[in-house]
Amino acid sequence: MYVYRYHIIPNEVTTDTFVSLYREHTKRTGIMMTSFEMDRYIRNRWRRNDVWWGTEMLVEVPNQMIQLQATLSDSIDQLWVNTRPSTDDYYVYGRITLLKVACSICKEESGVKIRLHTCKCIFHRQCISTAVKYGDLCPVCKSSIYKRKTSANTNADDKKAKA
Repeated sequence: MYVYRYHIIPNEVTTDTFVSLYREHTKRTGIMMTSFEMDRYIRNRWRRNDVWWGTEMLVEVPNQMIQLQATLSDSIDQLWVNTRPSTDDYYVYGRITLLKVACSICKEESGVKIRLHTCKCIFHRQCISTAVKYGDLCPVCKSSIYKRKTSANTNADDKKAKA
């Protein structure tokens, strides 16, 4: 059984490198890395000024369950890519927390985070402000998020007053 993947990779690297990365990840975790995760790995690992080329690869998977999981997870990634965010900006209500925990969206521990009022989940304010453009529910526990639309006019008026 195989899973099809397409990536834009550096010219100096062969597709075998990425096939082996997929295999190692699957062996270590029991699930296959999504195309989105592999693309992020590629962007973080190689410089942008390298020569790049698009390549297709078939990754062999040990069983049908992993093949199905890989297909479904890529479909969910594509759904998020296709979902269009609201053009409005929002202020999300929450209390600043000094706990050394990772943001549930970006997984970074550094920076100031807020704990949402409704569900107590913890995020960077910028991360959750971006997430609410896609929906009104907490990305972790699916409870409603208290937010208010920020006005572009209010921001413009504030800038004029400061000038």
